[in-house]
Amino acid sequence: MMNIINDETFKINKNAKITIKEIGKFKHKVICIDDFYENPDDVYNITQNTSYTTDRSVIFSAGVARADINYNLSNIKLFLTELIRKEYNEDIHIYSLPFIASIYKKGCVPDFEYTHIHNDGSDYAFVVYLNKETIEGGTSLWSHRSTGLESIPSTQSSKMSYEELEYVSEVTGTLDINELREFNSKVLNKNHKLDSYVNEQHDWEMLHLSKMKYNRMIFYPASYFHSMHVTRDMYIDDWRIVQVGMIN
Repeated sequence: MMNIINDETFKINKNAKITIKEIGKFKHKVICIDDFYENPDDVYNITQNTSYTTDRSVIFSAGVARADINYNLSNIKLFLTELIRKEYNEDIHIYSLPFIASIYKKGCVPDFEYTHIHNDGSDYAFVVYLNKETIEGGTSLWSHRSTGLESIPSTQSSKMSYEELEYVSEVTGTLDINELREFNSKVLNKNHKLDSYVNEQHDWEMLHLSKMKYNRMIFYPASYFHSMHVTRDMYIDDWRIVQVGMIN
């Protein structure tokens, strides 16, 4: 049976509930939107009727299986443009926003468990939880214990306060993006082990957990240190199912 999507598939719920939390000493804004889609089951069905890949050229360093599909998400681009303008005081134009479905369960990418704490190479990021039955974990935000860092610039246009940029420069000695990536790898994650999980990362303190809930979107600047919140006893038999997005 062929599944045909229409204009209603990705329709945003006009009664979605938006909650904003300020996290950490720099009061990072994390936006939670409950009941995001008007027809979430239609979006969920897409994730159940597509093929996924674990090819490194697609998933990069993530221990997930992924599917990128070119649907028309212009309404979501418009919604997020307005959200960013209102809550982060930034005017942007979102040129591209593919539908990206990401699924995870223990061992889906052999010899690589990617639950470590990181930031993304984009300006903003979001996740929409699409688990209907097994609802565990979520998305967590972190502070590095010894340095006090809660984020570092991941792009030239990363949205960070002047005070936090000053702090990053003081701690790391640089604001150069390439040098900060090296600092991230060699200093912040020097003790990371591929077979460990986020609750086993003793160099980090969890600032906030956005719990998984069906049809919930979590939106945040991608410079924030974050991770999918999966512990050793989660998603052994069932899949963690999300839609993810990166915005530059």
